[in-house]
Amino acid sequence: MNIGSKLRYLIEEANITQRQLADALHISPSALNGYINQGKEPDYATLVRIADYFHTSTDYLLGHSNIRNASLTHLNSCEGELLSIYHTLSSYNQQLFLEELKAVDRMVSRATASPLK
Repeated sequence: MNIGSKLRYLIEEANITQRQLADALHISPSALNGYINQGKEPDYATLVRIADYFHTSTDYLLGHSNIRNASLTHLNSCEGELLSIYHTLSSYNQQLFLEELKAVDRMVSRATASPLK
């Protein structure tokens, strides 16, 4: 996914307009449109402002990482993938996902606690 696709996704997820984002970043709407629709890339300072605005890493925006939150870079790839999947779910499905994980955890705990015969 390129930076334009990621920006489009983040804007939609944040439920804001391109104009609102451009204003928040102190750039012109046409510059933002260039990043989203024309394959142009922001300069370093703008990239950092975008990452700060969406609380993500520049690596995520540039496609160098699937881990969206910069504070989660200590996670291994499996943990990052689980979080990425979780973040795409509706809140209802997030609850279902958590309940299923808890059920699996209980089964694994019981299986490892029972003595082997």
